[in-house]
Amino acid sequence: MRQSKTLKICANHLVIPTMSVQEHAGNDKSCVWHAADFADGELKNELFCIRFASVESKFAFD
Repeated sequence: MRQSKTLKICANHLVIPTMSVQEHAGNDKSCVWHAADFADGELKNELFCIRFASVESKFAFD
């Protein structure tokens, strides 16, 4: 995944069946998940968050 304006890599991880995507506490338009990420050239466990424009668009992601 790349940032929309700079095109810098901001996420580089595998999507595996054991991953758990959860609603972000306090914001029903956001989801969070943990992954082993390699975006900076070093493998690190990271917490990611994605925010959607609306609750309806979030459900299209599920």
